Amino acid sequence: MDFAGESMNMGYNRGELAAVGPGRYAGETSLPVCVSGSMAWVATVIVEGDASVLRCPFALRRGTLRLARACPAAPPSGVLPS
Repeated sequence: MDFAGESMNMGYNRGELAAVGPGRYAGETSLPVCVSGSMAWVATVIVEGDASVLRCPFALRRGTLRLARACPAAPPSGVLPS
């Protein structure tokens, strides 16, 4: 999971997710605080396959979570698109 400031570079903020149950993952990370006001973040889930990588960004704004853009679906064969 990669966290990036939507309109401001807040440095490298990437944490690992670990399986905690069927279809469930969890992890921890620390995010810097913006002293000038509220901060909008984009959290990108990154899934690495044998030959490709799938990235799916989510916009995080004060109390909301939404897909930042459409994410490609993994084909039935299990091979992830790049």
